[in-house]
Amino acid sequence: MRIELMVSGVTRQEDAALAVRLGATWIGCTISAESPRGIDPAHAKEIFSTLGKKVRGVLEFRRAPVADIQAAAASAGAKAVRCFGTPETDLQVLEKGGLTVFRIHDIPSGCNLLPTLAPEPSEKSPAIMQPSSAGNGLTFPWEILGEEAPHATFISGGVRPENVCALITHTPYGIDICSGIESAPGIKDHERMRLFFQSASTRF
Repeated sequence: MRIELMVSGVTRQEDAALAVRLGATWIGCTISAESPRGIDPAHAKEIFSTLGKKVRGVLEFRRAPVADIQAAAASAGAKAVRCFGTPETDLQVLEKGGLTVFRIHDIPSGCNLLPTLAPEPSEKSPAIMQPSSAGNGLTFPWEILGEEAPHATFISGGVRPENVCALITHTPYGIDICSGIESAPGIKDHERMRLFFQSASTRF
């Protein structure tokens, strides 16, 4: 099965265009004034307009109200969102409104067993697993994945061109990469992007 590859924290159209050419299946943009990768919905719409029909755009939010998420998604033309710090009841409201909602599951440091993911991930309700201190350079402990990672679940945290081959041995459904292919927050390094996709191409 082909691995789903998400490039997150995209702020430039040229980075999105290269990711699409290299084989990305998702392009993520962050809507947050707190993030160095944060852009506004109008900018995200410009980026998503270049994706074509086979690549999907997803917006990332942090502790945003439901109404703000819905408005930004409508403005950017996004059909999928990933929300940090949003209560499950609000996520259900977003789903009922027609959005694909990625649940974020934080994996504590030192964890040696996979948690039970609820609701169970599916293509209509996918998940992202990441270290509980994501953003601090920690690498996801993918040895806990066993031979095959959970269905409809993206693995995030510390993924880089240099280690993606080790992650692939656990047969992940999807991989989410951001800082591992950047020269600065929100600025993708095209050489590292090419190296990442080349390294991951053993499962294309």
